[in-house]
Amino acid sequence: MSTTAALDRRGLQAANGGLLALTRRHPLIVFFALVFVLTWSIQVPWIAGQNGRLPFQVPLPFVLLMGWMPGLAAIIVTGATSGKAGIRRLLGRIIRWRVGIGWYLVVLGFVVTFPLASQALDPVFGGRGIHLPALSTDLLVGGAVTFLIYFVVNSEEVAWRGFALTHLQPRHSALAASLIVGTIEGFFHLPYFFKPDTGQAAAGVPAFVVGSMGGAIVFTWLFNNTRGSVLLPMLFHSLINTWIDTLDTPPADLASFQWVFNALWLVAGAFVLIAFGANRLARKPVSKLQVDWESTD
Repeated sequence: MSTTAALDRRGLQAANGGLLALTRRHPLIVFFALVFVLTWSIQVPWIAGQNGRLPFQVPLPFVLLMGWMPGLAAIIVTGATSGKAGIRRLLGRIIRWRVGIGWYLVVLGFVVTFPLASQALDPVFGGRGIHLPALSTDLLVGGAVTFLIYFVVNSEEVAWRGFALTHLQPRHSALAASLIVGTIEGFFHLPYFFKPDTGQAAAGVPAFVVGSMGGAIVFTWLFNNTRGSVLLPMLFHSLINTWIDTLDTPPADLASFQWVFNALWLVAGAFVLIAFGANRLARKPVSKLQVDWESTD
C-alpha cells in the first residue's frame, strides 16, 4: 500500500471515528439532523416536481421509501450508541401489543371523533360542516389499502416516540419532552406548506406547529401508559390519516378544518395534562409504568 493510500485510509478512519464520537456525545442532535436531511432529500424534490419546479417527477418507490427515513435515522443513531441490542429494543416496541384492550378503544375513539368533530365545528370558520362519503365497497377497500400504506411506510412514530421520547424523558418531564418533540415534528412537515392542496398549507405554519405540540402531549400519554409501545401510536397515526383522507374535505374547507383540528389537539392535550400531570402524563408511578426509557449517557 502506498503512503498516500495509507494516509487516506487513516484519514477516513479518523473521520468515521469522529462522527461516531459525535453521535455518542449528542445522539438527539445527530438524530434530529438526520431525520430532516434524509427525509427532505427526497421530499423537497418530490414536492418541487409536483409543483412543476423541476423537469422530472420523483419515482414512486423513492416516495414510499421517504416514509422510512425518520425510522432509518433512529436506527442509525441507536446502532451507533447502543449497538444491535439497542436496535432490537427499538424495533421491538413495534410489536409491543399486550397493553390492554382499553387503549385500543381509546385510539379508536380519538380516530373516529376528532376528524368528525373538526368537520362539525368548521362552520365557525366558514366551513360547510360534516359531509360523509357514500358507503360502498370501493370506499372500504380504498380505506383498507390507504391504512396499510400509511402503517407500513410511515416510520415517524418509531422516530418521535420510539427514539426521541425515550431519550428525552430521563432528563425532562413528559410535558417538556412532548413540547420539544411536537415543535420539531411540526417544522419537520414544513415542505408540505409548499404543496397547495394540503390542509397544512391552507391553515399555515403557526396553527400546524401549535396543533402538533398539543398532539404530541396526547401521543406521549398514550406511549407512557402502554409500556412504551410504538404500535399504538403507529395505529393512531395511520388510522387518523386514513380517516381524514376518507372524509376528503373539500378544498374550500381545508383551512377551517385544519384550524379546528389543531384546536382540538390543544384541548385534548390540555385535558390529558390536567388529568394526568406534567411529570409523566400518567397516574402510575414511574416504577409501575414499565417504560424502558433509554439513557443518553
